[in-house]
Amino acid sequence: MDEEGTDDTAAMARVDLDPVVLPSNDVRVYEYGVRLDPESAPLADAQIVMARRLYNEIVAAMRQVHAEMSQWVLERAGEDSIALNARAEQLFEAFRAAKSANDPEAMALVASERHSVWRDLAAHLSATRKTHATELRTQFYSRIDILTSSITGARPLVPPLPEGRFKDRFGSPAARRAAPTNGSNQS
Repeated sequence: MDEEGTDDTAAMARVDLDPVVLPSNDVRVYEYGVRLDPESAPLADAQIVMARRLYNEIVAAMRQVHAEMSQWVLERAGEDSIALNARAEQLFEAFRAAKSANDPEAMALVASERHSVWRDLAAHLSATRKTHATELRTQFYSRIDILTSSITGARPLVPPLPEGRFKDRFGSPAARRAAPTNGSNQS
């Protein structure tokens, strides 16, 4: 009962709640709230597949360039660096063996030695990278770029729009860059 002496429980019992209406089963809802009709869903799926394939191709190309660059730098760093790299690989295998044997003492011992070897190797490779910075840029870094001439460059996922009214209306990219940008509409 409230201050006026009326019973609120009867009023509360009369409240009707309507459930939320869910979309039909033929509509897909994606992470960003996009609702696609059945005709558009296969097209969206195809775009997602192409985007994932492109991403995987870019990552594979970057890994390939990185591996080639690492080998190139190691070869130019000298015999000491090659020996340190071989020792680091041996210690990596010893660490894996100690880990699979569940031997924490051996793991700690191998890890400390591996850390000192990596530190020495990193100093050698850093000096080599500084010495050959221009060659690294031209032979390796230029291959990983957003330019269309690089292996990871911008590539269209869908065929380009047909020439014609789009190009005529908006002009070429060079013409747009050359046009004055004083806020007036230049047509």
